Amino acid sequence: MNSLGETDLLAHQNKYLFAWHGTSASAIVPICWGGFDPRRRSGQVHGPGEYFGWTAAVSNGYCNGTNLMLVSVLIENINIRRVPGFCYVVNNPLNASLAYCLPLLVVHFGKRSPLIQFNRTFV
Repeated sequence: MNSLGETDLLAHQNKYLFAWHGTSASAIVPICWGGFDPRRRSGQVHGPGEYFGWTAAVSNGYCNGTNLMLVSVLIENINIRRVPGFCYVVNNPLNASLAYCLPLLVVHFGKRSPLIQFNRTFV
């Protein structure tokens, strides 16, 4: 294993995936600094949790007119539900004692949603 831990990361490659999260511009910095706050949930159509689009096009509708979107890493566990073709719902504990979704980077895009698509789902 090298100093970056790549061997360990590859050994667990089916335990995580990347997904999109659309939100307002004012929420980007708080999410990047403090993670996804389960106390700020709203519009829970598919049950309690934080929602992550399978594609950028899905999450683009939640960007509230901004051209910023988060790419997050989701860690596989029993608190993640799949809504096929739409999203992942990550039900972090309300007391924020654990987090199964972590903001990774902010994507700034033009008038259309980013065209990048991640090709892996949990098995």
